[in-house]
Amino acid sequence: RLYQQRVIDNTMKAIREGHRSILITLPTGAGKSIIGHLLAKRLIEEYGYSVGWTCMRRILLKQAELENRAKFNVPITYFSTFTHHLPKIDVVIEDEAQHSASNTSTSINSQICPKVHIAMTATPYRTDHMKLCFSKVIIDAGLRQLVDEGWLSPYHLYITNMDWCPKTVASIYLQDPNRWGKSIAFFQTRAQCYDFMSILEAAGHASEVVIGGSVKKQEEKIARFRRGEVNILSNVFVLTEGFDAPELRTVFVRDSAKGPTTQMAGRAFRKHASKPYAQIVQSD
Repeated sequence: RLYQQRVIDNTMKAIREGHRSILITLPTGAGKSIIGHLLAKRLIEEYGYSVGWTCMRRILLKQAELENRAKFNVPITYFSTFTHHLPKIDVVIEDEAQHSASNTSTSINSQICPKVHIAMTATPYRTDHMKLCFSKVIIDAGLRQLVDEGWLSPYHLYITNMDWCPKTVASIYLQDPNRWGKSIAFFQTRAQCYDFMSILEAAGHASEVVIGGSVKKQEEKIARFRRGEVNILSNVFVLTEGFDAPELRTVFVRDSAKGPTTQMAGRAFRKHASKPYAQIVQSD
């Protein structure tokens, strides 16, 4: 895509100009992982750099690694920000870079001391107001532009004035499950997720709760969702970042701050032949 090529070219230009810490900002679904892998390929070919890819969630690391194997086959070392065995690399590519002000992320960069640090995010701000510090910020297409150009799905926004709780979300969903289609619901606690699942199952609708911990268990539940064995997943935060399911039609977005809200809603914006538009449901 032209905007992806612009971002890659502008990032390489910034590196040639001497910038060593670069932030790339693009909406959810714009293909940041594709950009990251193509940048890694360019840096290896033009500079002979060794490249590492990091983020906080293991399931996102595995997703990025599988995408690399399928599309690019670029020699990249994938490692969690929580690892105790840091690789010796020239370039750190950091996904979900809103976490880059965290102690784990800053510690990684101070220990590796990369020649280039490239960070990518859809939400370049934090709820704790800590600042993300980069010498160069690459901003290109926004959400509205990508929708208008046909790269992301148009969407309908629905607002409820009821309290956001399992009973409320379940009542909205059960009014017309076919209308909402494949859905994700976000709640504040695990207990709320399981309450929501119990209400749906009592009404004859299978669902799954996706929580942290075992990546294998997460993958199994998401696989059931992709196969159509369950049409709705609930979670607290696990599916907020990096979850890629283009067939997802509706996101029930819990009350939160700007960054998490943007990330939650963004799960639905990827285009798919099965949906003419995405649907976002929120409280007022």
